[in-house]
Amino acid sequence: MNKRMLFSLISMLAVFAMLLSACAPAATPAPPEPPPAVTEAAPAEPEAPPAEKLTFKACQVTDTGGIDDKSFNATAWKGVEDAMKEFGIEGKYLESQQQTDYEKNITAFMDEGCNIIITVGFLLGDATEAMAKANPDQKFTIVDFAYDPAISNVVGQVFATEQAGFLAGYAAAALSKTGKIGTFGGIQIPTVTVFMDGYALGAQYYNEKHGTNVEVLGWDPFAQTGLFTGNFESTDDGRTMGETLMDEGADIIMPVAGPVGLGTAAAAKERGNVYIVGVDSDWYLTAPDYASIILTSVLKKMDATTMQVIEQSMDGTFKGGVIVGTLENEGLDLAPFHDLDSMVPQELKDELEEVRAGIISGAISAIPGEKPAPEEPAKLTPTGKLEIFSWWTAGGEADGLNAMFELFKKEYPEVEIVNATVAGGAGSNAKAVLATRMQAGDPPDSFQVHAGHELIDSWVVAGKMEPVTFIFEDNNWMDKYPKGVIDILSKDGEIWSVPVNIHRSNVLWYNKAVFADNKLEPPKTFDDFFAAAEKLKAAGVTPLALGDNGIWAATHLFETVLLGSMGPEKYIGLWTGTTDWAGAEVTTALENFAKMMGYVNEDHAALSWDQAAQLVSDGDAAMTIMGDWVDGYYVSIGLTAGEDFGWVPAPSTDGTFIMLSDSFGLPKGAPNRDAAIAWLTLAGSREGQDAFNPLKGSIPARTDGDPALYDAYLQSAMKDFSSNSIAPSLAHGAAASEGWVTAINDVMTLFVADLDVAAAQAGLVAACQSAGVCK
Repeated sequence: MNKRMLFSLISMLAVFAMLLSACAPAATPAPPEPPPAVTEAAPAEPEAPPAEKLTFKACQVTDTGGIDDKSFNATAWKGVEDAMKEFGIEGKYLESQQQTDYEKNITAFMDEGCNIIITVGFLLGDATEAMAKANPDQKFTIVDFAYDPAISNVVGQVFATEQAGFLAGYAAAALSKTGKIGTFGGIQIPTVTVFMDGYALGAQYYNEKHGTNVEVLGWDPFAQTGLFTGNFESTDDGRTMGETLMDEGADIIMPVAGPVGLGTAAAAKERGNVYIVGVDSDWYLTAPDYASIILTSVLKKMDATTMQVIEQSMDGTFKGGVIVGTLENEGLDLAPFHDLDSMVPQELKDELEEVRAGIISGAISAIPGEKPAPEEPAKLTPTGKLEIFSWWTAGGEADGLNAMFELFKKEYPEVEIVNATVAGGAGSNAKAVLATRMQAGDPPDSFQVHAGHELIDSWVVAGKMEPVTFIFEDNNWMDKYPKGVIDILSKDGEIWSVPVNIHRSNVLWYNKAVFADNKLEPPKTFDDFFAAAEKLKAAGVTPLALGDNGIWAATHLFETVLLGSMGPEKYIGLWTGTTDWAGAEVTTALENFAKMMGYVNEDHAALSWDQAAQLVSDGDAAMTIMGDWVDGYYVSIGLTAGEDFGWVPAPSTDGTFIMLSDSFGLPKGAPNRDAAIAWLTLAGSREGQDAFNPLKGSIPARTDGDPALYDAYLQSAMKDFSSNSIAPSLAHGAAASEGWVTAINDVMTLFVADLDVAAAQAGLVAACQSAGVCK
């Protein structure tokens, strides 16, 4: 073991004396000052040696989990029992009922003359240190903890669990059917993350050896970021975390969270075709209810290291310091595959033995080092014309596009950009022009399109697009975009467009001066909204500005009303067929929408979205519900976020972020393919997105944008995107196919005119049926 590994194991453990171990059971409060429970174990052999020969005593103090915790205490006690059988010694234990028992139990064993006292878990770290320093002639060993600097009469037992975790990750990558495996922790401390490091690096090594691309969900060993429940007690949290990983495709999961992991195992057993990797002990034996889905376990063999320290105490070689359990000294291991052995090919078993030997020899490192520097993609040198097709013609969106054009011109001065824009909110006019060109075999070099169903159902399925996966791979972007965004961009294992931003659609914008003059607070609920609207109407102010000369704006308003009326789960169910379009929640949404229409400007059908936003900025209207491109528009006309205008989530939608994304694709037959690839590379870069989005009024689709470049609203959107539940936009092509959106737009055209709830609901049911989602 190298010094770096040893230092890492020791120095980081000392700071966690008040945290729970990765697999230690939670401390359960007990009544004040109970007498410690004392138990003397009988010798393992039926006929014990004569009493006079039992001169050596090994005495264990448990933490509050008790001797039969099926984890640390039980495994350490097995080491004592093995020593009793092997060496004929006497073994005893005291179970601690609460933390105040630790020093009392240690004192009791010292008074009894125990030769070595074994304490278990770093919750006993302070008590063991205090008693050891006060009694330098007494020998101690502490399990899963060590001291830096070392204490001369204490041996700390720590474990290089990344080594066995590496074997588990290698096996999981080899056996995954989905190409995705997962892990998560209880609390982000080194004794937890060391398992996860090995697991992720083992899978990476398998990929390198076999040319595969198995993905590890839940942990990045280089960035040291991942998924944690924040506790070691809640099996409900384990179930939730497991279901999240399974929903993302993981079919083998290693929970490093003690009893929390049993919740994951329960969810995996119910789901089927998902397997669990246990930790610390052999879960096949300690969690027999889930034996059928336990692939293997990463074993900390605390019994072996405990027995080793006892032997050293007996033969005079005891010396304070650290014993590190490794594969080489058999302080670690990978459990058998038990019932699942038949699904593990002999070839894989042989490879695992080769990997084990490589770790022991040092030829393979299971410790994350520096992340390899990405290779620079080949430099493109395009010339000629580059036609970029979009509908960005107004205010901030045009400014943002021009900012990207300026960056491109600096990088590629030999390319002439043709800015082919077609006015029309949400691209209603541009999409019709694009359809004519694509069907005639006259595509632009690249075109704007909403990520998701709009692109995939319209042009990918029709065979009109090239995948752009290679651009992501060449530029090492796969870890720069959230997995959920990658999923929206993907079909059949390929990525089909490069997103330049993330927009939020469910935003209510309001004029702060108008609200102050009328002594109003921004509405949080529908009741708040209608109360404020009534007061504003009485004061002669238009409550809600709407500009739906393109019907998409009415559909946009309707999607926020749908979400607020039924909540995110049922809203998402509308697009998957699990929520009934004929149900009461949709009726309520239509009624709320119809009531809102009683407070909008009379000329709404003659105005565009930005003209409606202008009514609010001029004080002629108080509110508008529209996407966060309104922020870009307001900035472009000289307004300041948080001073001239304010914002809140649309009524009753707080905590949910309706997402849409503008992206650019690569059509087959692009006249200047090299220039188009150069454009897509810029559009997906951090530099390009940080130039575009602050002006557009959107946030970057990448995770590494510079918040300092964004105004107060956009910084709030970044925060909400990272913490809110995410729902797809209907009006902007993320939730439904283009044909389905068109059908809903047709329903909305009639509904805003006649406000007939029953007719509109029947039309929505028919639209879902035509889309093939509803029966």
